[in-house]
Amino acid sequence: NYNKFYYNYVFNNFKYIDKKLNRKYDLIFYLKKHHNKNTNLLIRVAEKLSKNFKIIVIGEKINNKKITSFGKISTKKLYSILQITKYSFISTENMYSLFSIDCLRNGVHIFYHKESSPLKQVKKNMTGLNYNNFDKLIKNLESKLNLPHRRQNKIIFKNKNKFKEYFKF
Repeated sequence: NYNKFYYNYVFNNFKYIDKKLNRKYDLIFYLKKHHNKNTNLLIRVAEKLSKNFKIIVIGEKINNKKITSFGKISTKKLYSILQITKYSFISTENMYSLFSIDCLRNGVHIFYHKESSPLKQVKKNMTGLNYNNFDKLIKNLESKLNLPHRRQNKIIFKNKNKFKEYFKF
């Protein structure tokens, strides 16, 4: 039973790091060509929003002059980019991917597919959106991105020793 565990094991070594730098990028995407990642949706959203917002991508490059593509980068470089980015838009297959955790760790607010259920410790730094209606999705993202940016809440997982129970036989 999932409820008996205090949190997902991927958060065992989680540390929140917000260097309080000026956040100059509006939205970041991690692109990887894989059938589970819904990359076409991510690219469509990035291209649509790039007309009015500062959009960046990591991983696969995107051929759009209004979007900054960093390509494949080191974790250190990723952290420096995330520290100056306001929001991220994640794919539907795994709301706790390494990229998502890196975003949360670095104070980046996450937009996720609303059919997922975030843990209560991170939910305050995430916003669920309907990915199934493209026009409504864009409208919702634009309204969120036009709001004044505010710092994210510090994320703390209590009772880290309870993690050991996850692997008990």
